[in-house]
Amino acid sequence: MATFTKFNPSFPDVFSNIYAAYIVEEMEESFNSANHPGWQKLNPFKDLDFWYKFLEQSVQLYDRRYRNGGIEEPPSHVIEACVRLNNMQEAYEYALKREEAPDIGFFETLKHYRTEKNLDAVKETEDDAKIVLRELVVEQLNYMGEKFTDNLKIVGMTPAVYNLDHFFLQNAQGGEGLDLQQEIREEYSVITEGSGYTTGDEFALSDGSGYIGYYHVETDDDGNPLYITGEDEGEDAEGETLFPMVNITTVPIGDIEELGYGYDTDEAPFVLEKYISINGTPTAPSAAVETIKSAGEAGDNISDIYPGTLELVTDRNGRVVGAEGELGVRHGLRLSIIIGDSSYTLTEVEVDALDLKLSQVDPLNGNSKLLLCLINKLTADDKFKLVAQYIFPLRKVTAMLAIYNGLAFLPSIGEKVVGDGDTYGTDGDDIDTKPGVSVEVDEDGVPTISHNTDNEGAWAAEPDRNPGPFGAMGYKPWDRWEQLILRNSKGRIKRIFRSYYNSRDFDASGSDDSDGPGNVITNEFKERFKAPPGQDLLPWWKARMLRTNPFNASGELCEEKD
Repeated sequence: MATFTKFNPSFPDVFSNIYAAYIVEEMEESFNSANHPGWQKLNPFKDLDFWYKFLEQSVQLYDRRYRNGGIEEPPSHVIEACVRLNNMQEAYEYALKREEAPDIGFFETLKHYRTEKNLDAVKETEDDAKIVLRELVVEQLNYMGEKFTDNLKIVGMTPAVYNLDHFFLQNAQGGEGLDLQQEIREEYSVITEGSGYTTGDEFALSDGSGYIGYYHVETDDDGNPLYITGEDEGEDAEGETLFPMVNITTVPIGDIEELGYGYDTDEAPFVLEKYISINGTPTAPSAAVETIKSAGEAGDNISDIYPGTLELVTDRNGRVVGAEGELGVRHGLRLSIIIGDSSYTLTEVEVDALDLKLSQVDPLNGNSKLLLCLINKLTADDKFKLVAQYIFPLRKVTAMLAIYNGLAFLPSIGEKVVGDGDTYGTDGDDIDTKPGVSVEVDEDGVPTISHNTDNEGAWAAEPDRNPGPFGAMGYKPWDRWEQLILRNSKGRIKRIFRSYYNSRDFDASGSDDSDGPGNVITNEFKERFKAPPGQDLLPWWKARMLRTNPFNASGELCEEKD
């Protein structure tokens, strides 16, 4: 909980599959020690059998779900593991009769021999089977993670980090002004309800042309505003959908520092800066805008003054069908690393500026869709991934942190203690010398809380809290608990799994015998010796008043007597 209330439990977006692999190893250890309860000591279903049969069923489950369309795109490493498992199955020699089992024991049955050989094959391919099982664990982690997060919202403890790439950028120098850990929705500087009139520089039609006239606002299923032509609204209103132009659209993501700002060489090692490139020279946006605006006449387009490598593409008839190359003005983000007293560029991402009038050049302001576009392009950059996912593997760090918290939680309880003999204070009954927090209430009922910082500790020292050899009759003190959880549950799970697994007939020519006539007769015989349902819930003096069904020998409902 200490980890998942900070980082959203999403796999593998926030936590790497290391955590799922850890759970698989925990499952193996738990399955191999599922005989702890006394009532399972004589269970002939061995722990190793339990684990290997469970692995076998996990692979079959994954394969069946894939064939039924339940899993659409398995990861490449899972496909490779399944191919190796399939190759093993194709090369596996199944003994149809005793003569085909040369190493079978003299007193060993053919059925037992087949089962042992089957488990031997599972053991040989255990690593591949674990890869498949890990994907099932990841699926369940995401399923439970969503429920866990929804429940945390109720108590106001939602995770603070939903995207580790954004977390990386927000903690880089220059990116402190970003606010990316939220649901990012577009916002508009025009009305969001009712109707209005536009003069042509706010909305575009589906063909890209500007729209002039009345419009009204409706709402889609997600609560987002929809802009429709026409002043009237309602079910009978007909109109065309309008698309807000960039100049009225914002996204509340914050801002990034301009190129050349004064970073601190003793702080975070990464620097994030925004810039506008003019003919290949990165420049701070505020200075670049002034340079571009003063480079030509007011009616000139950016491509007239800064064409860059941009060229028109024509077809065989000489008609212009597109363009190739880059404009001379581009917007970009730079990620650098500080080494010593200097910064070195790790990667840069850029997009062409819109070919508008010189006076309309985009200044790359904060809260703009252009800035969000560059951020998304940066997080998709291969060099950025190399830094944030491999050199500094943040997802593996969060997974290791979750594993550490899971392993250390129980052993850490009761480790912050006061000194021996200090549990009751160092000065008799003086409350000021006792560890912990004390509260005093004055005559007006106002409480005063004080904390004894000289004698800190959450628990009493072990000698003081130890009840002695005869002081824990009927319960188990913390210091004597072996810290094994779900011990009885594991034994019961093993028993349930065994009953279903053994209901199958592994004879190549046979079928499932769970509903065979022998089992039906046996189950009916066992039912005769079971007590009526609910009888054990009543005391003896009520149980003797129980009656059979209220029908007579003719099948008619008995009459109620006064």
